[in-house]
Amino acid sequence: MLAVQYQAYGGYEENRVDDLPRPQPVDGEVLLEMRTVDINPLDNTFRSGHFYAATADNLPRIGGQNGVGVVIETKSPAFAVGDRVFVSGKGFGLAADGTWRQFIAMPAAGLKRVPANIDDDHAAAFLAGAGYPIGYLALTEFAHFKPEKTVLAPGIGGAVGMETVQIARRLGASMAIFTASTTHKTELARAAGYEHVIDLSREKLQDGVMRLTNGNLAAGGLQPTIANVFPLSEAADAVRHLIEDRPFDRVLMRANG
Repeated sequence: MLAVQYQAYGGYEENRVDDLPRPQPVDGEVLLEMRTVDINPLDNTFRSGHFYAATADNLPRIGGQNGVGVVIETKSPAFAVGDRVFVSGKGFGLAADGTWRQFIAMPAAGLKRVPANIDDDHAAAFLAGAGYPIGYLALTEFAHFKPEKTVLAPGIGGAVGMETVQIARRLGASMAIFTASTTHKTELARAAGYEHVIDLSREKLQDGVMRLTNGNLAAGGLQPTIANVFPLSEAADAVRHLIEDRPFDRVLMRANG
């Protein structure tokens, strides 16, 4: 099988596509064919060696923390061939081989089915950056959010800011206000449907909030936005694009492409 593996810590070029043995599931596991996998800034941090476990003993390592796969062989009654599942695991891409590969054997107990109405790319994008769970917990557990409240979510270009806004809309916010650090990011956000954006390069936060508090946003569903999808063979370029070009939306890879 093809996998993106780094055998040394360093630059983007260390994301090398290698031909590795296909894993075999044991009792209680399923064999997955990976469909779409996430790329996160932490993947770049891990490969560059800027983390506590960057030792020779932790090499070589297959990158990738999350993704979506389909069951092609099962040794568990919990899943059938053809089931699509969210894929993540403890230490993936850091202390354990991750999702940037064509096939992976996983314990069935750690998998969740992907809803039928969500395609592979958007399902994988839901997992990238952990913005949805962080946003949900921040609103419900810390802010004690109630419908019709106004939500301010700084940093619309980041996972937490963007996805907190979508959670707030879904929970019934009367308005969701965002911030962007540049006019370029502000324009990208507005083009993506995020109307109430404060351009901090042109306006102070408090002035922008005062200007917008009489507006309104229509409630909507959760919809991750995707900038680019690369084939697995272009992993080095994909990570470079995420880190250096800093696209507004998600960057993914197709493991079967």
